[in-house]
Amino acid sequence: MIEADLVAVRWSTIIALRQIFPFDLAVLERLSLIHDGADLPAPRLCRICLAGETGPAGATVQPWAWDQTDLCIGCASTR
Repeated sequence: MIEADLVAVRWSTIIALRQIFPFDLAVLERLSLIHDGADLPAPRLCRICLAGETGPAGATVQPWAWDQTDLCIGCASTR
């Protein structure tokens, strides 16, 4: 129901999902603002792991690097 935008996601659900799927809360915030009508550029995301500009959760490489516009170095090295 959340994915279909039939109900709003609760903060507790976001935290529970983040424990299983490490995602950047800043990316989620930007997507939410865009959804609500803010004129912001879409965040850059890896097409495989969905890492954002700062890499996946726990990334030690800063700044995160990109092999292609939509492919991070972590996923490019596993192809």
